[in-house]
Amino acid sequence: MHGETNQKQVESNTLLTAMVVDDSGTLRAAINRFMQATGFVESVVEAVDGFDAIKVLGSAPIDIIICDVMMPGCDGLQF
Repeated sequence: MHGETNQKQVESNTLLTAMVVDDSGTLRAAINRFMQATGFVESVVEAVDGFDAIKVLGSAPIDIIICDVMMPGCDGLQF
């Protein structure tokens, strides 16, 4: 079933806009590269913490969020 959903996504050319929220720039970059390589993502927006993510959500439509749970300031659970 999962493969069928992925195939429909590719066929419809509906690409996702993703957001990666993590205080580690290295992990954000790695997740960004991975998501771009899947072919399902049109763009990846990055945020350094929950506060930054809230600002991004106020200014851009996001389809999927990958978020770290443990971050300084506003963590993934508070966000």
